[in-house]
Amino acid sequence: MATRWPADFNVRYQAAIAYFSYAQSLSIQGGYVVASDAAPALAAIRESTEQAKAALLAKPGDPATVRQLSSSYKTMGDLIELHDRPGATEVFREAVTALDQLRPDDRQSLDAMRTRSSALLGLGWNLGNLGNYPESLAALEEARQIRDRLSDQDPKNVQALYFRRIPLRDLAIVHQMAGHLAESLDAYLAAVAVDDRLIAQSPSNLAYKFSKAELEASAANLAMKLGRAAQGQKLAGDALPALKQLAGRPDASDVELAIAARNLLETEVRPLRDPKQALAFATQSAGINSKDSEIQEILAEAYWFNGDRERAVQSIERSLALIEQTPTPTRVALEKTLHEYQSAKLP
Repeated sequence: MATRWPADFNVRYQAAIAYFSYAQSLSIQGGYVVASDAAPALAAIRESTEQAKAALLAKPGDPATVRQLSSSYKTMGDLIELHDRPGATEVFREAVTALDQLRPDDRQSLDAMRTRSSALLGLGWNLGNLGNYPESLAALEEARQIRDRLSDQDPKNVQALYFRRIPLRDLAIVHQMAGHLAESLDAYLAAVAVDDRLIAQSPSNLAYKFSKAELEASAANLAMKLGRAAQGQKLAGDALPALKQLAGRPDASDVELAIAARNLLETEVRPLRDPKQALAFATQSAGINSKDSEIQEILAEAYWFNGDRERAVQSIERSLALIEQTPTPTRVALEKTLHEYQSAKLP
């Protein structure tokens, strides 16, 4: 239809939505971008952006189309950063700046603020993983403020409440990467408080319980590093048994299994470490998804702590083969780990 009626605004706008939906169906499972071969999804999302730009030529500044263009750039960035994180940076910037086409009044609409917060989250997370901590934290903090405001304006909206925990988690991780341990712990605990509110509203929701346990495990490690042993032991004592139970479900996802494995290996509350169970979870996770770099990294760590140097090295090498070749902080850390596995004594 877009080929037949190239100047028709509605046709172009609907084509942008259709290609966006198609790209997401190709690349997103369980809320995570997991495309091992991102080429078909990337082709679809690039077409979505072109259709949106064509629609805006026919109707400049149309709010829904501007928001769609921003969302399409955001999804494009999510896909590109799977294998080229530096290359994704400018795409995330396009997602943010696309919204400048909106009139001032339209920028304050609920939908525009949601779209902006999503674009800022993509940009902030990307920059944090590239080591650009000041700009990363600024973007994530703006996203947090937007989502807090939207949730406060609609306190009964469970989705808005859920969305406010995402920038808190990202802020916690980037603050930790930047060495801001106290700020990181505060952000983790704020995210746990959001999960507590979500669980109070939906006590049977296992995703909320898993999220809370993961956040508590990370917060426990920070508390221990900051010398707050009692707080750390309490958080870990709540988190690790919950992670074991939830990851032990027959329908546990590859992501849940990997997260549980990592925390069972890395908890700073040493009596709660369980390398054997961690290896079982990591092996199961890799069996579900063998093309995820982080899962391979966790599997390598599990092999290492179980005394299997050869498989640990093989898994780290697979992890390195699955990420971009540019020397990002992630790649540098993996190469350092590979060297340690090759030369250090087994734990």
